[in-house]
Amino acid sequence: MVVEQSGKRKYMVGIVDEPILALRSVGSLSEGNIIRNGEEISKSDSLGIASHAHALATFFSNTDTPITVGIQGEWGSGKTSLLNTIHHLLVAENEFKQIWVNAWEHSLLSSPEDALIKITSEIISEMLTSDVSKVRSDRVKEYARTVLSGVLRIGATAALGTKGGQVADEIFSADAKSVSIKELRSELSELTNEIMNRQTNPFKKIIVYIDDLDRIEPKDAVQLLELLKNIFNVQGCIFVLAIDYQVVVKGLEHKFGKRSPENEWEFRAFFDKIIQLPFMMPIGQYDIGNYVLNLLRQIEFTAERELDSRLIEKIVLASIGGNPRSLKRLVNSLSLIQIFSEINLNELGDEESDASTSEDAQKYLLFTLVCIQIAFPDVYNFLVSNPNFEHWNADWAFGITRLKETEDEKFDRQFEAAKKTDDFDEDWEQALYRVCYLNPRYNSRISDISNILSIIKDRILEDADNIGDSVAATIAKTAITNVTATDDPQQISRQGTRTFYDGMADWIIKLEEEGVADEWISFVKEMHEKAEGVGAETIFTRLAGCSLMVNGKKIGSLGVGGKRRPKFVMSFLKDFEKEYRLPMKLGLRAKHLRKFQLGKPTTAQQAEYCEVVIENISELETHKDELVSFIWRSVQIMNEHPDKLFPTKDLRKRISEGDEAAIEYARKTLSAEYTYDLT
Repeated sequence: MVVEQSGKRKYMVGIVDEPILALRSVGSLSEGNIIRNGEEISKSDSLGIASHAHALATFFSNTDTPITVGIQGEWGSGKTSLLNTIHHLLVAENEFKQIWVNAWEHSLLSSPEDALIKITSEIISEMLTSDVSKVRSDRVKEYARTVLSGVLRIGATAALGTKGGQVADEIFSADAKSVSIKELRSELSELTNEIMNRQTNPFKKIIVYIDDLDRIEPKDAVQLLELLKNIFNVQGCIFVLAIDYQVVVKGLEHKFGKRSPENEWEFRAFFDKIIQLPFMMPIGQYDIGNYVLNLLRQIEFTAERELDSRLIEKIVLASIGGNPRSLKRLVNSLSLIQIFSEINLNELGDEESDASTSEDAQKYLLFTLVCIQIAFPDVYNFLVSNPNFEHWNADWAFGITRLKETEDEKFDRQFEAAKKTDDFDEDWEQALYRVCYLNPRYNSRISDISNILSIIKDRILEDADNIGDSVAATIAKTAITNVTATDDPQQISRQGTRTFYDGMADWIIKLEEEGVADEWISFVKEMHEKAEGVGAETIFTRLAGCSLMVNGKKIGSLGVGGKRRPKFVMSFLKDFEKEYRLPMKLGLRAKHLRKFQLGKPTTAQQAEYCEVVIENISELETHKDELVSFIWRSVQIMNEHPDKLFPTKDLRKRISEGDEAAIEYARKTLSAEYTYDLT
């Protein structure tokens, strides 16, 4: 879906679940869709399937006929996208009569027999549009009508509880007095021969694509395969079927029983009889990282080269996997969460943003938690109730499983073996193993679940003050896309945290509990005293740290954190006398709180502030005077010139209305290069 802002700016907010390079019409391509070569396909090939499409198109162009090709893959794996790509490539050659049939559309509101007739009739009708003689056309139609009415009679007699065998014999027998499939096939063979050898615009082959076979009832899909094989096994025809082998297996269970090692050959023999060339969708070869990043850019969740495609791919493969349909669902969830968050940001401000976590880290965290929400909903709910997963332990696991996992005689041996691996060598990982053990699906992917939580802990939130706080803050955003089997409201635990602290001493205790080094705490104490000394009031919140206030208005903040990589973070007001530029000197450079992105007015939120981050403790004393001067000047601006703050609210409103002057002003003043020299 594309949203238009005031008739000028457009941005994507949702990804439609339609195939890549989808056709605008079923059965044929409009002139505007014709691609004269493969260049456009390669350029738009975000999944990386173009080379496979080229190979199959070349095979179709050169193969002997008749032949049936099976494009195999689970739902949403990209089968239709591949068929569309092949179709486009062959349209350019203008040497093939291409027919497109959607089996699922024909099955809607139809009996299985009706669906079979509709599909077969459409194929024959499309073949007859190729300028053949009227005599042959009428004869083929009459033969087809007789054969297909027999198919309908089989279904009708079966529905009444009588045997349809006699009718079936009548249709399929070569010796029957009525028209048989053999005679219809003979007529179709002559028809295809006429199409390929006519004087004007002859076609080299007839290619029939049958899509969405695996969306109809498996038993009906198998019946259709048998009928197509019997009727259209004629020279010049290529059938391309999008179907999953598992559907064929399910459709044959009434005939062979449940699949087992003993009867597997029977299922395979049937499949091999129908399909001469099986092709498995190469999900394992998809360029998942770039495909997902491309979708994320479409909804403006991320800018160009902002997130690492390799890390994105690692997160995806450890959770929802590479199915394109699942990935679109993921991106749509992120789009809705993003819109909802921006609406809240407009109405409520950003007082509770996680000051210790970078904007990129917050995006990675949101992305990862939505992946967990989709792939492992139980684990997501564990995080909802106890977001500080580093502290999960045996007692926590006992509260969930009541040691039921130990009743399995294999558990102790498997658990001891797991503890010797890197995936389960920590207490929280062993607790995770326990709660996932009895769920067969989670048990089979337990290492993936451990890995994705480790990515959050060791990579995304490596520098976070408190993992539980960061996870809880982000989970609060994801609640709107959670699917549960209960109407109970989602309660997000914030155990061990409070929204406000009782003054400086209480906040310091929190920092000490998080393991912040004494020298960093001493410096933030000193800066707090300096801030109060120049007239700033202070309040202490769970995520924002120490907020600096004047007359009830925020002028900045102080924060310190990061057990692994400690840092001091301070925000303050931009100075109108410096044209709202960022102060800069050797070893000290301010930055905007948010990175401005064209088309996203909310990225100009809090543009009246900038911040400095100091990660080297030896530089704290070096820059202390400048830091104090920033606070002093912010106090002065709010006291004496509150009307001269950077015009954030007005600017965002004008940007959302498409005001070109406002957009240009934002581009200039919110650029990282818009600085002044402190020296």
